[in-house]
Amino acid sequence: MKSLASYRKARAVELALTGMPYDDIAAEVGYANRGTAWRAVQRALRDRTFEAVDQYREIELSRLDALQSACWEQALEGDLRSVEVVLRVMQQRARLLGLDEHMATMGGNQGLFLASNEQAGAVGS
Repeated sequence: MKSLASYRKARAVELALTGMPYDDIAAEVGYANRGTAWRAVQRALRDRTFEAVDQYREIELSRLDALQSACWEQALEGDLRSVEVVLRVMQQRARLLGLDEHMATMGGNQGLFLASNEQAGAVGS
């Protein structure tokens, strides 16, 4: 038999799949507030504990793709608001895929990579 905490987390992921707001998820599952519900879903995503997590991730990625597509052309044309939206979407996608954690573990190496790219660009000029 599943523990109550495990059931709540699984149910929170299922409800998040439907697009239910976190306030409503908290009330439905019995969490104290929307922040607790959000953290439960995020932990499940990180830990990949439930079958619905992969489905939830795919739905969220599709939503992010749609948002990015809607703003992409304007961003490329220099619309600063669209550039901001696209960058936020890209950050959210990186978090959802765990790429932000990977970059954090690289530590100072990313600075070396960026510096070497800048130097390569200067040499080619």
